[in-house]
Amino acid sequence: MQDKYYSTPLHGVECFLADATCTGDKTELCELAVELAFEAVSLDANQQPIWTLKDQGLRYFSELNLYPHTCPPDVSNPSLSNADNTSQEVKQTTPALPSYILSVNCEGKGRFLIQQHKITIDWDEGTSSSHYFQTLALALWLETQHVPCIHANALKRADKTFALVANSGTGKSTLSAKLQQTGCDWLTDDMIALHQIGASTLSGNAPKVYPSWPIARMWPDSVENALGGEVAVLRKVHNRFDKRLIEMPELTEESKHSSELSTIYILNRTVTDNHDNKPHCRIETINSSQALILLLQNSILGNAYSALELEADRIRQLSILVQTTKVKMITYSSGKENLDFVSKAILEDLDTLQPHSTS
Repeated sequence: MQDKYYSTPLHGVECFLADATCTGDKTELCELAVELAFEAVSLDANQQPIWTLKDQGLRYFSELNLYPHTCPPDVSNPSLSNADNTSQEVKQTTPALPSYILSVNCEGKGRFLIQQHKITIDWDEGTSSSHYFQTLALALWLETQHVPCIHANALKRADKTFALVANSGTGKSTLSAKLQQTGCDWLTDDMIALHQIGASTLSGNAPKVYPSWPIARMWPDSVENALGGEVAVLRKVHNRFDKRLIEMPELTEESKHSSELSTIYILNRTVTDNHDNKPHCRIETINSSQALILLLQNSILGNAYSALELEADRIRQLSILVQTTKVKMITYSSGKENLDFVSKAILEDLDTLQPHSTS
């Protein structure tokens, strides 16, 4: 593997090289498996993208381009169980899913070829490919497998798994770090993949969530405010910026497996205008229509789903999600001095929820 993390399952997916054995246990650590290759990905200079996302910040420029890819049939078979002759025959007669090339022009530059059973990585320079793989490339692959992904962190307290949903810069990683200090397991940073939405389980129709790689990305002030750590000893995410990589503590054995999502919290951080400067935090359940709109707005791939012809299926799945999983809005005062107050409010709200049965 090109990066030590590539060999670690993430979001319910086991990654393996062509000459390696796929060893994931579908009922424990993984739902799916994908082959990884590190080799050249050719892109026609005259080809037009079907989707483009450009983000011009004060200190950076990011551009993503998505291209359709025509290739020979993808015959690799990363099944999590031994395939018999019948399954092989079914596989050969099943139409292959479309293939795409995701071109990344950010602090890191390169391409990901996304196929039904394989992701090929061709990296040029800058920030390592793993940084973009763990969210963008894997989210694209999962979405083509009909597993919706949203911009959120997942945490677990005892037998209850919950998500914090918010745009970048809203402070979900800072709040996650503070909740981790109270005893919560921090399962994922920046993305959750929602497996088996609507599937029947002992406790109903709760989707399953799996851990990501054991790393988080935080700005120096967040590291100091939430963790009290020394920033200088932490590796930078990008060479030009001060954002740092945080190695997370090892999860408990139970938290390494899938867990059913109990509730989703939408973060609504406000600037306090209270004259007495008292911390403010209100948690309220929102209706399914509002919840659906907010989840659609917090996608990983922006507005790419129409170009991918996945928009209708994604709306259908998230509509089921908001009908079967509690979605709540947390409106709270900004400021590091309020983190403990907000964390306590979340934990108290979790105590009112009935736990899901673990898988």
